Amino acid sequence: MKKRDAQVSPLTTIFIISIVLAVGVFLWSFTASLSQVLRIHGTEELNDKIKVLRSRISADYVFYPAGEARLRNIGSEPVVVYRLIVYNNGSLAWDSGIRKIAEIDIGKTRLIRFSCPGCREGDPILLVVYYTPEELYDVNNLKYLKSLYQINVLKTASFTAEPPRAASSGGFCPLPTGNWSLVDFVDPKESGASSTLTRYVKIKLPDASAQDQIRVRVTISELEGSDTAWGEETIPSESNIEQVITLNRDGLTYPIRVDIESRTPDWTIIQNEWRMDRKSGYYYCGSWSAHVDYVKLLWNKADKWLVEAFVKVLYRKTGWCTFRGSFKITVKIYDCHGSKIAEGNTVVDIEMPPSNSGYWDEESILIYPTVSMFDVYRIDVEVEKIG
Repeated sequence: MKKRDAQVSPLTTIFIISIVLAVGVFLWSFTASLSQVLRIHGTEELNDKIKVLRSRISADYVFYPAGEARLRNIGSEPVVVYRLIVYNNGSLAWDSGIRKIAEIDIGKTRLIRFSCPGCREGDPILLVVYYTPEELYDVNNLKYLKSLYQINVLKTASFTAEPPRAASSGGFCPLPTGNWSLVDFVDPKESGASSTLTRYVKIKLPDASAQDQIRVRVTISELEGSDTAWGEETIPSESNIEQVITLNRDGLTYPIRVDIESRTPDWTIIQNEWRMDRKSGYYYCGSWSAHVDYVKLLWNKADKWLVEAFVKVLYRKTGWCTFRGSFKITVKIYDCHGSKIAEGNTVVDIEMPPSNSGYWDEESILIYPTVSMFDVYRIDVEVEKIG
């Protein structure tokens, strides 16, 4: 009997091919789905990290023993403060635990309070603030917060507390009960060689407790005369742009006093009084004069401590002779009680040849001791010819 060769039927071949194709399609779908899941997970993780990079807070101030701090959201994401820790001289003094302590929207501030059991006035207090982007905060999943911290998604910010300093009138300046703005630049504008004032004065309000539009009045008074000028404008409570205030008249002369006040209820201008000196005299060939043209305070944006003053002084002379002189420029800082709390000075040697009738000089003057901007209420800049 003849043996038949083994054959595979067309139906069997089709069935096998179908199984192979089905397995291939399944593997392709599984791989694509897994890739998509991993891609979505990676995208979400990247987005979380971007949110963290966009979140940042700073402290307007931290006061102890008052136990309060004003935090400002200077980032691009709303944040949640969820833990505060206080260290005294490097040792743990207080821990708030993990909970929602404060929500801070973009560009806004919040007042928070902390404790320090056993701490004494003058102790080196350190406040550590834990915060996270609002979208990443999950109060029901503390392990999630812990994992975020471990992969450096959560950030911390530390601020050293400022102990109260004794003033001759009984204490440091209390914070305003309402809102406040700082002023760090005053520049009355002059008219040419006459050194008389125009109807314009520039001021800058670089920091505030809240961002708003406020009504500000500036009054300029002659210290050796009786004339005054004033003007009001509605300006931002906080801006790095110099604001121009238009006065009701011109023609005032140095030395002058510049008063800055808020006409908006419950809003305080802290640096509210500026005095800008002028001295004059004669030399063998004519007369000379020197007056303060503008003043700018240089302060640390992190802790708001005043460290320097930048002063421009304008010198003038008459007569076709060379004028030489040594001038002492002094900056005096007064607090809300009228007590002098800091001072700085420098000596400048001036030489003007016969062809020059005017000369200006800018000097950076260190302030000692450094003081909080919240204690700086009056700024006097004096000019004295000493040689």
